[in-house]
Amino acid sequence: MKKLVSALFVSVALLSVMFSFGGCKGGKFDNELPFKTAIVSIDYSDTDNKKARLSISNDTESFDIVGIQLYNKDNERKIKNLYGGDRLEIFYTDNDYQTVDHILVKKSKVLALELYSDVVPGSGKIDVYSTETGVSVNHTTHRAFWAIDIAGNYIDLENIKSGTKLYGTYVEEEIQVNGEGAYQTKLHYIHALYLYDPR
Repeated sequence: MKKLVSALFVSVALLSVMFSFGGCKGGKFDNELPFKTAIVSIDYSDTDNKKARLSISNDTESFDIVGIQLYNKDNERKIKNLYGGDRLEIFYTDNDYQTVDHILVKKSKVLALELYSDVVPGSGKIDVYSTETGVSVNHTTHRAFWAIDIAGNYIDLENIKSGTKLYGTYVEEEIQVNGEGAYQTKLHYIHALYLYDPR
């Protein structure tokens, strides 16, 4: 009886360890392989259906990664969805860059924002603001003029109620610090706006 209890205990312990690493390749990726980098941007060109599509590219080429599993660069856990500003390292089996070995993703960060009508009454102009002190945002550089809902539809900011909470994705390394001391502000370049928290 004691042997059976001991065997069950060992089995449960082993299963617990295995499940704690579920979705992780355990650092077995060969990150010395040749790779290319890319960033996720949003394609708003489907004006008929108003569906936002992901565009994965760098300065010279676009990438089709449909059907390839993605892994978080920080912990190698599987990733289901990509969002604007996510950065990819696409590793290939050799220098011909034909066959993908694995893809690591450095996730963009998320900043809670609000949408407000312009300060000038009656102007009809709207803008996106951070509710945090000392934080400002730029949503025009990466053309985040629309907000994406959970179904993947994009909505013009002018058609969203003033005061609506939004979530903007940004790349931490792009933050620009302006001023000093009490006058310091951190400018975040927003890659995409969402009507829900994408993280």
